[in-house]
Amino acid sequence: MELAVLLLMLAAIIIFFKLIAVIFKAGFFVLSIPFQIIGAILGVVLVLMIVPFMVVAGIATALLAPLLVL
Repeated sequence: MELAVLLLMLAAIIIFFKLIAVIFKAGFFVLSIPFQIIGAILGVVLVLMIVPFMVVAGIATALLAPLLVL
């Protein structure tokens, strides 16, 4: 079940980046301030979603690293 959730999260992130790439390619960010605001909000949300996972993974790595010696 966890694998399915991870794959769905990965698919959502890939789709998100594809949509952002299309918006950048179309030049909407250059033409419109609302799109710039939406892009900034989406970027902050994405960072806030990823950073906690990175922190947990870093702590887990630091705690489990001594086991690699065994």
